[in-house]
Amino acid sequence: VRPSVNMADFAQHLLDGYIEKQVQYLGVFRDELSAEDLQRRVRVLSVLDHARNTGRLNWGTNSQPVLLCLSAYNVKIKQSSSRTCIKTFPLDAIALLTYICDAPDHMLLLLANDEEENMLMCHVFNCPQRTIAEDICDNLEHAYSLMSSKENVRTLKRKPERQRSLLYQMRVDTREEEGKLENAVQEYMQKLNTVMSFKEIREFGSLVSAYRSDMPIAEFCGKLLELYGPDRKQYLKEMILFVPEEDRAPFSEFVRHHGIA
Repeated sequence: VRPSVNMADFAQHLLDGYIEKQVQYLGVFRDELSAEDLQRRVRVLSVLDHARNTGRLNWGTNSQPVLLCLSAYNVKIKQSSSRTCIKTFPLDAIALLTYICDAPDHMLLLLANDEEENMLMCHVFNCPQRTIAEDICDNLEHAYSLMSSKENVRTLKRKPERQRSLLYQMRVDTREEEGKLENAVQEYMQKLNTVMSFKEIREFGSLVSAYRSDMPIAEFCGKLLELYGPDRKQYLKEMILFVPEEDRAPFSEFVRHHGIA
């Protein structure tokens, strides 16, 4: 049974630091497993067996103990003893992370773009137990949800023209103002992380993305209020900081109409 986790503290940890897991680094493949291949267990095990038999993967005592460090921004491989960083993967460079159990091994396969090699490469790790492998996969999913929602809010000001102007009509034109907006987004997302589950944060990010695309402001407001509910509706009024200028009046009227002071 996994221990209970304070989700707000966990989310903040992903945003402010790293969650580290001790694993064994077995090696890396080049151009052998596509994202589709990684969904096929028989294909994966066949490639892994061949790599092990030909010495391209280091099993057992020959594998390298490392720390797999996950944050809301990237994944790092560090040497266990010196904590020297071996490799860093920005979240947007990771195509897939999948868990393969081939008893007694609990393997993680990380498919990521390597800028130096200019190709997708598959890094293979072995975890000491199943729960650690599953936790790493869950942590990465949570990191994606957090950053996707945060980025959707932060880039509202840059959304494509859809017969309406952008947030503040692109008034954020200095580093100082950009920094203030970034801080405001950070503070707002931190507040939501304390009162929302990861599933709700993911839904929030989807709503903001839909609004950036073509969702009418009235529908956006209604769906946000439904998501927040009566106990959290006070957080809705702070969203006005990120709403485009031409939609601020109807947004303010919606907030006022629903008694959100």
